[in-house]
Amino acid sequence: MQPTRFSPCAELRELLLPAYAPCRHFDGNCHCVARWDPGKGHVPRGFVGALGSLDEVKLVLVAAEPGDPLPGETYERADPADLLDRCAEEA
Repeated sequence: MQPTRFSPCAELRELLLPAYAPCRHFDGNCHCVARWDPGKGHVPRGFVGALGSLDEVKLVLVAAEPGDPLPGETYERADPADLLDRCAEEA
C-alpha cells in the first residue's frame, strides 16, 4: 500500500515553497504584527489540495492571517520543504 501524500503536486509545491521561509518583512513593516516562530507553531499553514497533476488544478486561493497554532503545534525544523510537508499533513 502506498503512503498517503498530503503535499501538492511538484509544480505548485515549487511556487509555494517561498511562503514557508521567513519573510524579510518580519524585521520591517510586519515587525510586532506577523509572527514567524516555528518552535511555537507560528508558520504559514492550512494548505490542502492539488494532490493530482497540475492540469487538474483549477483554482488556488491564498488567504492571509491563518490564526493561532493548535495546542501543541510545533515545528522544530524551519526548512521550507519540511514545513510545507508537515503543515499540509497537519491540515
